[in-house]
Amino acid sequence: LVASTTHEPLLNDQIRPGLYSAHYLGDVATYLATAVVEFSLIGAAVMFILWKSIDNGTISCGNDAGSERVKRKHRMRVDCSSSSTGLFAGILFLIVTFISIGVHSVFTQLNNSRSAQLAFGLADLALFATSLSACTIGIYRMRMLQFLRRSHGSAEILDEILLMIGLIGELLFCCTGMLLWITKSDENDDEAGEVYVLIVYVVRLLQVLIQTVFMLVAGRLRAHSLEAKEQKPGKQIVTFLLMANVTLFFFYTFESVNASYCHKNVFGTQYIIAHTVAPLIVLYRFHSSVCLAEIWKHCYSVKTASDRAQSNY
Repeated sequence: LVASTTHEPLLNDQIRPGLYSAHYLGDVATYLATAVVEFSLIGAAVMFILWKSIDNGTISCGNDAGSERVKRKHRMRVDCSSSSTGLFAGILFLIVTFISIGVHSVFTQLNNSRSAQLAFGLADLALFATSLSACTIGIYRMRMLQFLRRSHGSAEILDEILLMIGLIGELLFCCTGMLLWITKSDENDDEAGEVYVLIVYVVRLLQVLIQTVFMLVAGRLRAHSLEAKEQKPGKQIVTFLLMANVTLFFFYTFESVNASYCHKNVFGTQYIIAHTVAPLIVLYRFHSSVCLAEIWKHCYSVKTASDRAQSNY
């Protein structure tokens, strides 16, 4: 401001550090604000579970049982069989995502915002379509597993609460985006009213709904039969979805720092809703990764019910 009023020229090395530091600090502040919201939601859900189970009775264990439990907790077995294809596909998914982020950054540096938004839109469409196909195949493959009928524990209730909070954020974000597209189409705005934007939101909405149903059902499935224990149907898909949701978590974080391709230069109620639920959609991908990791670990476990009960107590 001083330079503009006195008309004194400044060298590049004098102005660039301040401009770049302000830009990066602004990005970091946006990221940290998202992290604060996620931490607050997780803390509130944990406090609710503690409040809900405060009157529950506890099972006392003897010294031998307690020492056995401690020994078991210090040992962790991970069965990585039937996961190589899903892991490779997940790494490929990660590479494509980083390439799309790089393309967006290049167009942004060239001040070509239209091409940058198009790169984000096409990347979103490809990523969500791939994840939607994986969820559909996973539902079909895991039909061979047995449904476990049991009461919900504290961990399951906590997972479902956080998953529903993230799902609400995704639904609000997608519905806001579709309403914004319809509004811009009525105003004959070619940039925001392109058809691919609506397709992205529809595919994204379907992917989120189907993946949520998939995780809620798959969390109750177990491989009890000998054939299911040997073939492990759907484990490749669960591995891929785990990698995909971790990738989308970082992709959403980058996308929330930068303006979304459909919510750019938009103000008012839709702008407020889109930026308010942005931490929730990041939370959805983060907690989906946690739920899928639990499914990957427990769904195909060869431990019997008695062994699992002893390890829990």
